[in-house]
Amino acid sequence: MEATTEDIIAPVIVQDANTKEVLMLGYMNKHAYYQTLQTNELALYNRSTEQTETFGSSCGHKLEAKEFYTNSKTDSILIKVITAGNICENCKECYFKNENLGYAGFVKS
Repeated sequence: MEATTEDIIAPVIVQDANTKEVLMLGYMNKHAYYQTLQTNELALYNRSTEQTETFGSSCGHKLEAKEFYTNSKTDSILIKVITAGNICENCKECYFKNENLGYAGFVKS
């Protein structure tokens, strides 16, 4: 069975447009990509629930998509965002943290 464009899930690096800080790694399918383009609010594909979700929709901490970039093979995406609203604890859990992980599964420090 051959994959169609509906089946493709691309990794998305989300970066703060102002500070250049990398906030998170997420995933997009075709629906999430076009929803983000139409609304300018970051929508990501949740691989666990297999649903498209607007980031921060439950708490009001939305991420406004400002710039889109792809690599040369167009199999990954970088989206620069502007944060809007207060960051709730659930949203903070999505962001990368600067922690000394030591041995984390397959990564050795």
